[in-house]
Amino acid sequence: MARVWNPELAKVEEVHFASTRYWSYNNHAEIDAGPEIVALAAAYVESERVAYQEKLAAAKASIPVLGGDVVISLKAGKNKALNGEIGRVFWVGVDKFARVAGAPLKYGIELAASGEKLFLSAKNVFVVGADKDAHSASLSMGSV
Repeated sequence: MARVWNPELAKVEEVHFASTRYWSYNNHAEIDAGPEIVALAAAYVESERVAYQEKLAAAKASIPVLGGDVVISLKAGKNKALNGEIGRVFWVGVDKFARVAGAPLKYGIELAASGEKLFLSAKNVFVVGADKDAHSASLSMGSV
């Protein structure tokens, strides 16, 4: 596999040029791009790295931590009336009763207004001020 610069799409692509299923002659690649193409490819790879690092930082910032403030987001159930309430995380643990793969988290929340304590699934708790899209990305990424 070789990484090549695609001028039409202005991005780096991967090209398969040999196989391990059978003998293939000349199964190596050499850099034959000029310095301007190498510079374009390096700039593209760096911009992709920076974009990934920003997305990762946003996902990490959206994960509730002990002592952090969170907003409750419930659409149904006995605690539906608490939708939009703000609380503080006092406990983090694995949700043993969840019906999804992996080890989803459960949070113990102490409500700021009433001091009531309740335990909620990670999908129902958002960090105050965090982007909800980043929160759902952090859930799908697992433990970041």
